[in-house]
Amino acid sequence: MTKTLEELLTVQPTVQEPKKEVEITQYDGVSENVNPESESEPITIENENSSLQDDDINNQNIEVSDEQDDGDDEKIPEYLYKDSQIVGFSDSQVQNDVYNLSMLGTLPLTGDISILDVGAKRGDFYRHVKSNSPELLNISYTGWEMNPLLVKVGNDITKDDPSYNLNYGDFMTQNITDKYDYVFVIGELNIDYGRDIPPHDLVELMIRKCLDVTENGGTSTIILLQDNGGEDQYYSYPIPNISELILKFNYPFTIEYGVIPSVYKLTIVKQPIFLI
Repeated sequence: MTKTLEELLTVQPTVQEPKKEVEITQYDGVSENVNPESESEPITIENENSSLQDDDINNQNIEVSDEQDDGDDEKIPEYLYKDSQIVGFSDSQVQNDVYNLSMLGTLPLTGDISILDVGAKRGDFYRHVKSNSPELLNISYTGWEMNPLLVKVGNDITKDDPSYNLNYGDFMTQNITDKYDYVFVIGELNIDYGRDIPPHDLVELMIRKCLDVTENGGTSTIILLQDNGGEDQYYSYPIPNISELILKFNYPFTIEYGVIPSVYKLTIVKQPIFLI
C-alpha cells in the first residue's frame, strides 16, 4: 500500500523537560555574547518548525509511486532526493536560513578547513556551504547520520567528490580519533531518536563528545530550539539552562538569536578561559 508523505512524517517521541529553570530577560533581535571578544551578528529565522521522518523511512521497503533507481534492485523514493521535510525543515527557505545561521560568522573565507556534521541527513549542509563559500575555501567534510537510506541518497547526490564523506551510524557511539576544525550539530538534539536519554543529559553528552573531536582553537556549533511552540514531539532548551550548562566547560561561547527566538545558535570555542 502506498503511504502519503504525511503518514511517513508522523512522529510521537516522548518528551522530557530540562531539569532546571532560571529566569532571563531576552530581547528580540539581540545577540547574547558571553565572550566579549567574540563578535557576530544575529540572523533572523523566519520559521522554526520542523517535520522529521519516523521509523517508516528507515524501512527500505517503503512503497511509493515515484521512485528513483539507484542501479540495484532496490528502489529509492524520489521525494527523498528533494523534500526538505525529510531532513527536518518545513520548507527549503527555512532550511537555507538555518544553514546560513550555522555558517555565517563561524566559517572563515579562505584556507583549508575540516567540518564534522552530526546528524547530517543527506549531507545537504556540505552542498550549501560549498555553493555559498568563496573558491579560496577548501573544505574537507565528514558527516554522520543514523538513517541508512538518507546516507545512501546523500552519497548518490554527491558522487566522486574526494572532499565529501557521509557515513552511516550514531555519532554518539562512534570511536572517532580524528579532530575537526568545525563541528556542527544542526537540529539533531531537537527530537527523540530513541537514545532513551533525558534531553538535559543528552545535550551535555553531545557537547562533551563534540568538543572531544574538535581541534584546539576550533569551534562546535549547535542549533537548538528555545521554545517548541507547544509541539510535544520536539525538545526545547531554554537559553538560561544552556548557559548554566556551558559554564561547566570553561570555554568561551556565544548564543545568537533573532527576531524569532525559538531557534538559536550556540557556538563554543575550544580554547580554555584562564582566570587571573
